[in-house]
Amino acid sequence: MGFDALTLLTISVIALVSMGGLLVILSFNERESIALRCWGATFLLGAGGIALLLSSPTDYKTLPRELASAVFLVAYGTLFAGCCLFNRRRAYWPPIGLAPVLWLALCWTVDPSVPARVGVISGMMASFCMACAAELRFGDRSAVRGRTGAAVVLVVHGLVYLSRSVLQPLLMPGAPWIQKAASPWGAILGAETLAFVFFFGFLTIAMTRERTAQRLRKASLEDVLTGIGNRRALIQSGRALLERCDASGHKIACILFDLDHFKTVNDTHGHDAGDRLLVRFATLAVESLPLNCLFCRIGGEEFAALLPETDGAEASALAETIRARFEHCAIAGRNGPIAATVSAGISVTAPLDAGIEALLSRADINLYSAKARGRNRVEDDRALVTEAAGAQPATLAPMIIDPRMFGEG
Repeated sequence: MGFDALTLLTISVIALVSMGGLLVILSFNERESIALRCWGATFLLGAGGIALLLSSPTDYKTLPRELASAVFLVAYGTLFAGCCLFNRRRAYWPPIGLAPVLWLALCWTVDPSVPARVGVISGMMASFCMACAAELRFGDRSAVRGRTGAAVVLVVHGLVYLSRSVLQPLLMPGAPWIQKAASPWGAILGAETLAFVFFFGFLTIAMTRERTAQRLRKASLEDVLTGIGNRRALIQSGRALLERCDASGHKIACILFDLDHFKTVNDTHGHDAGDRLLVRFATLAVESLPLNCLFCRIGGEEFAALLPETDGAEASALAETIRARFEHCAIAGRNGPIAATVSAGISVTAPLDAGIEALLSRADINLYSAKARGRNRVEDDRALVTEAAGAQPATLAPMIIDPRMFGEG
């Protein structure tokens, strides 16, 4: 069998059905399932459109041809919806569904000439392709490999359709235009569709897998309860932070926080109250710490902060501020307001120190010293910073936090 127009279009139908089915199947194993299903539906609809096109190969002004173009517009609208959903944006379905309605209304009321029909449908398809390319390239700034490649494929695909009004008269001089599917344009359409299915189909799979990998990497470094980093994130990012400070000759301070009598809170008020207390402390600490610090939850009720370009006095002042604020902050519990305190240990490293593990170890020693001396205090490598609880700034008023802020009631 020669690779004429009908053969290429038939192969295109098979390729579209295969790729569309593959994307739909993969969507059941991927979190980005909605976008994949939209792209899969795009290919399946495209196969249906070409099948309708082949059912009426002799006359452009026939119902199958008009319906085929309408199906193509639905397919490209679904393609655009998938791009929006991949970027976690709304898919505007009513405007997308309006395009095929307008096309059919134009055909059945105005009944334009064949050249006019070719120009309108080609322009509408090209517009969808350009909108999809812009959405993928600029709609989301997340670093997902394949975005630019997919956008380029869509632009080329759109330009092919945009050039249709120019190419068809050159390829088929005289009238009527493209009365048969087995025409030079049919061959171009079949070959270009095969290329589009191959490149865009596999790029969508690559982008989705990359997005899934990013999500898994993020999940492995994030504390689920508080949304801050976990111990793994502290060790990985902390080493890089320590290396940068070492290279620049700056010190880096480490603060270890541990909520006092946290087990008593869980036993008395329930683990839900304990979780809300952890979230409240994490929120308060993030508000108080500088933006360039690394703050993570490294244990049940234990948190760590790494502060680049910070000496012991500055770290102690920050830890004391957080300690004082937390002591005057209460959350609502089932047996009344829950007030808690926190102890902190501080260590500071100079360039060429023993590393992140040694920094954490020294801070941990000072934290246990603060616990042994009565809790609710801050200790560092130099001396005791807070002697005891009680002498707090008078400007800090107690604050009750509504549990609904943390997903209750």
